[in-house]
Amino acid sequence: MGKLRDGYPASPDIGEAPRRLYMPVMETVSTSEIERLREALSKFALRIAPEGQPFTLASGRESRIYFDVKQVTLAPEVFLTIGELVREQCYAYGATAVGGLAAGAIPIAMAVVAREAMEGSTKVRSFYVRDKKTHGIKESLYQAFDEGHPSGIISAESTAVVVDDVLTTGNSIGEATREILSRGARVSAIVVLVDRGEGGAQALRKEFRVPVVAIFRMDDRGNLSFLGGEVY
Repeated sequence: MGKLRDGYPASPDIGEAPRRLYMPVMETVSTSEIERLREALSKFALRIAPEGQPFTLASGRESRIYFDVKQVTLAPEVFLTIGELVREQCYAYGATAVGGLAAGAIPIAMAVVAREAMEGSTKVRSFYVRDKKTHGIKESLYQAFDEGHPSGIISAESTAVVVDDVLTTGNSIGEATREILSRGARVSAIVVLVDRGEGGAQALRKEFRVPVVAIFRMDDRGNLSFLGGEVY
C-alpha cells in the first residue's frame, strides 16, 4: 500500500457546491487488496435468508439479503485497506474530520486515522455520533482532540466526510449528517462501504446536496462490484 500525495488543497468556501479537490491516487490500494476486501464482504458479511424468512433491516424494510459488515470492518486482514480507500475520499473532498453514527461508522473512521498515523499525518481526525448520554458530559458527539482547534474538530471551521458501513434508505447517515451540520460544520461528501442500491443515495443527495460515494455496490442478488466513486 503506497502513500497518498502530500497535502491537499484548501476546502472550497462554505457556499460552494461540494466537489472533488482532486482525483484519488488509486495506486495507493492495489487491485488485489480491493478484491480481497470484496471477497471478505461476500464470504463473511453476506447473509441470505431462507425463502419466506426475510431479515428486518435497520431501516425497517424486509430483505432476503443482509450484510453484517462489522464482521469485516473489525477484521485486521482488511482494516487498513478500508482505511486507505476511505482516506482517499476524505483527501479528495478536503475533509478535516471523518465519522458518523455509532456503531457502523466507528471502525471505518478508526481505520482512516490508523492510516493517517502510519503516514505521520494529522490532516483528518475522527468523530462519532450516538444517542445523548444522561450522565457525564451528556453529549451526543464524541470527537478527537485537536490542539489547534480548542473548540473541537466539528465546528464552523471544519469540513467532514460522513461515513457508514451499509447504505439502504440513508436514515442513519442522515441523522449523523444533520447533527454535524447543526454544529456549524460543512459536510463535503457521504461515503459508504456498501450501497444496497435501494434509493438511499438519491435521498441523501436530495436532502444534503453533497456527493454520495460508495466503495462497493450491490446488485439484487447480493453480488458486489467495486465502484470507488459517486453513486449519485
